[in-house]
Amino acid sequence: MKIYRNIGVLDIRKAKPETLESIYKFENIGAIVSLTSQQELLSHIHQENVAVTITLPAEEKVDFISANGSLKVDEKYLSGLVNPAYFMVNGKMIIEAIENTELLKKIKNILVNGLLFITDDNRPLIETNSLVNGKTVTFTAGDVILEYPFEMNEVNLIGLTPGSSIVVPSIIATEAIDEALLSETLTRIQILNTLVATRDNLKLLMPLIINYNTIDKVIVPDGFVYYKDLTLDDMKLRTMKHRKIFVKNKLTIESSAEDVLKCCDNIISHELVIRKEDLDDIMPIMDKVETIKIYDSEMLENTTVLKLNKAYLEGSNKLAISNYRLLVIEDDVTPELFDEMVKYIENYGKIRCNDSIYAKVGERTRKNFGVISTDKGKSKDKEEERHTIIANMGSLEL
Repeated sequence: MKIYRNIGVLDIRKAKPETLESIYKFENIGAIVSLTSQQELLSHIHQENVAVTITLPAEEKVDFISANGSLKVDEKYLSGLVNPAYFMVNGKMIIEAIENTELLKKIKNILVNGLLFITDDNRPLIETNSLVNGKTVTFTAGDVILEYPFEMNEVNLIGLTPGSSIVVPSIIATEAIDEALLSETLTRIQILNTLVATRDNLKLLMPLIINYNTIDKVIVPDGFVYYKDLTLDDMKLRTMKHRKIFVKNKLTIESSAEDVLKCCDNIISHELVIRKEDLDDIMPIMDKVETIKIYDSEMLENTTVLKLNKAYLEGSNKLAISNYRLLVIEDDVTPELFDEMVKYIENYGKIRCNDSIYAKVGERTRKNFGVISTDKGKSKDKEEERHTIIANMGSLEL
């Protein structure tokens, strides 16, 4: 028997009955594309974490088009389709203005996990056949849709066609803006997420932004350089050109407070992550910090599979572990050795251990946002050893 696991799109429309009968389980599948005639056979297959099952009629020729990232559809694209199509997009789908509405009949259905861009004129015809797990953005024919945050400076403004109307994820306007150039270049702006600007630039841009009242706005004081998130390490400090820093979200300080103070005069940040020994020295230059998190510089971060056995622990210093995936504590680790060599665990994934050490692991896990399981959790693995695993693919057709 076979197990299909971690697959973006699994197309089984061409699968023979005997092929489906040989399947034990579908697990972690983004979408299963099947025929109505296959439903009886599918009912006997175990399904776990299947996001959506798309059922298409066998008697109707319908193509299935999937894309991860960005897909742009215009009249030329639709004209080239032989059959109507079912679209599944993980990311961004942009449907340009379609003047020949007969071509819209080639869009059988749309499933978008992310952003769907459609024009005001085409919206009524498209929305009736679409499911969006995310956000639908309407725009006007002729709008320029930009993929990345737009830095409002002279170079980028000159790069636009005079009289442009743009749709952007966000705008960063912390440099002085040439008002005449701005007026010549832009007539309308739609921002999907955030406007980051100085007070003076905010006043200049406000009349151009059609959805000004609904967007997130961040005001950056004059003289500060803006970062969404920032890690200050020795390399970053060597390349710093500004002594005043504005961090919208999280600032992580890995360098010593002494080195940071040589390079920075003032820092504004919502969240600060820092070593305990550096906190008091760095606070005089910090402003508007709402959250402070202390981290252990000796913490071991696991993002794959980490196995702790007796030899590993005896050859290590006392460990602090941040587990994001799978931490396996082998059977030769006694509760006494674990207690002696593990300072604490922050668990965001899965920890597996035997029954004798389970309670001690729980005591040492100070943050648990995942799962701690005993050897009983191995039963699932043993069961699956009897099956062939097909896994980790963007798409697969049977």
